[in-house]
Amino acid sequence: MEQIALYLKKFTDNVSHERLVRESIIDILKKYSGVPIPLENIHIKGNTLYIRASPVLKNILFIHKEDILKQLRECLEKSSISDVR
Repeated sequence: MEQIALYLKKFTDNVSHERLVRESIIDILKKYSGVPIPLENIHIKGNTLYIRASPVLKNILFIHKEDILKQLRECLEKSSISDVR
């Protein structure tokens, strides 16, 4: 029974880590856009950060894209995000 608990703990640790990363990303994006983005609108696939938002908000984020990527690299040491879309 302990083996099952250890196995499931791996998944809960991974989920909580991903949630913390996404919350950190939201804070960084809010810094540059001034608009809070819901957690469910942030997706990471491979090395790309996908944001579901209005075209106006996406344009604001695109203007600050290099600064956002630099901040992501500084704050999230293990992050390999290389693009924002």
